[in-house]
Amino acid sequence: MVTAMAVIGISMLVKGAAGEGLLLTLSLALAGFFLWSNRNVVNATAMTAAPLGLQGSAVGLIFLSNLLGVARGVVIMGFVVDTTDSLRSIFRLTAALVTPGIAIFLLAPLKRESLHS
Repeated sequence: MVTAMAVIGISMLVKGAAGEGLLLTLSLALAGFFLWSNRNVVNATAMTAAPLGLQGSAVGLIFLSNLLGVARGVVIMGFVVDTTDSLRSIFRLTAALVTPGIAIFLLAPLKRESLHS
């Protein structure tokens, strides 16, 4: 995990020095690759650090937070606003996308049932 974070940090420095062109594209690709590949390590660390029986909920929070901040949302929201000519549509679409995840998180059992009881 530390190695991946070091590579991401180095790629950030390269992006700052690159300015534009192929070097910037390669440093963005490198940072994205390590962020993507580091995701499973972060999930495993969260499951290890979570209290017994709440590991799934910890990973669920990670996925829910990822859902709230995905980069594709910006493109979708821009398209919706251009299509509807209304900024209110952003809030309606966000509610439609996020509400199921929140409902699942709130309604799902937070503790694991023991198989040996």
